[in-house]
Amino acid sequence: MKNMLFKSLVIVIAACAFSACKKGYPDTVPDNITTLKDIFTNRAMTEQWLARCYNNIPDLWDQPYNNTPERSDRRTGLCLGNTGINSGAITADNASPNTWNSYYQTIRYCAIFLKNADQNKEILDQPEGAQLLTQYKAEARFLRAYYYWLLMKQYGPVVLMGEEPKESSDNFQLPRSPWDECVAYVIAEMDKAYPDVPVVHLAPNTGAEDMSQTGRITKPVIAAVKSQVLLFHASPLFNGNTDMSDFKNKDGAQLFNQTYDKERWKRAADAAMDVIKMNRWELYKVADANPFTAAYLACRNVYFDGYLKEGIWLRTNTAYGTWERHVCPRSSNGNAGTV
Repeated sequence: MKNMLFKSLVIVIAACAFSACKKGYPDTVPDNITTLKDIFTNRAMTEQWLARCYNNIPDLWDQPYNNTPERSDRRTGLCLGNTGINSGAITADNASPNTWNSYYQTIRYCAIFLKNADQNKEILDQPEGAQLLTQYKAEARFLRAYYYWLLMKQYGPVVLMGEEPKESSDNFQLPRSPWDECVAYVIAEMDKAYPDVPVVHLAPNTGAEDMSQTGRITKPVIAAVKSQVLLFHASPLFNGNTDMSDFKNKDGAQLFNQTYDKERWKRAADAAMDVIKMNRWELYKVADANPFTAAYLACRNVYFDGYLKEGIWLRTNTAYGTWERHVCPRSSNGNAGTV
């Protein structure tokens, strides 16, 4: 029995040694591993990758868990302990949300899509497939710029990663780019994407708006976001803010322009007018003989059906229930009321 076990062990060791000596054996990729080539030669998988680029768009109704930068210090939804914004206790360490990693991951997803999407012949062979692929790439290009913009609203000047997606072996110890350079890049990318997306997504063979495509990038979405970028850029925080004169990279590079430029306001106003001239929205109003009641109902009902008139970039589903709960007045035991 011992001899048999010994011989079996020798055979196993010999087999392992033989396998290890085969040229390139350690580099063998298992048959069940999906590669980028598999993804970007298959239409469904390519479209799934593009959908992944949409996944990190924040839901501003999801409050207060994600603590989006747009939250207000006048909100009463503070019953879950997120009181730092009101008490002035927010620091670089406890600020929420920490989106730096997740947004940069999605920026990389978008860059990979832009680099590889053209090899998808399944899409190109469809009727008007080349146009569809161009649209997909424009969506990914805008989304990449949009995630940079979200980072900029939260962190100020950020690191611009360039066109090529980085490899894991690359050097990621990169300096921030100056604010003006970040804005110029984001605007240029949005301008590049703008011509290749539709004004509205239409259902095939109907000419009617395809509601299943709600949330997909359109010309009005790009124009509206670009208007917001330029408005921030013109504001005193970023336009000649000498209080930020010591905000520099380690090499001494100035991250905030110290010279006020009134032309930024003109550019922001022009961008806002471009959105208005699209004539796709109107201010939601409720008629009532009592002006106070009319104002109150208009404010309340905008969340029920007014969004159909005012909404620019809508979602098919939201976490609005958390907003309803967390902005209610506190009950006697200190928790948010329920609705």
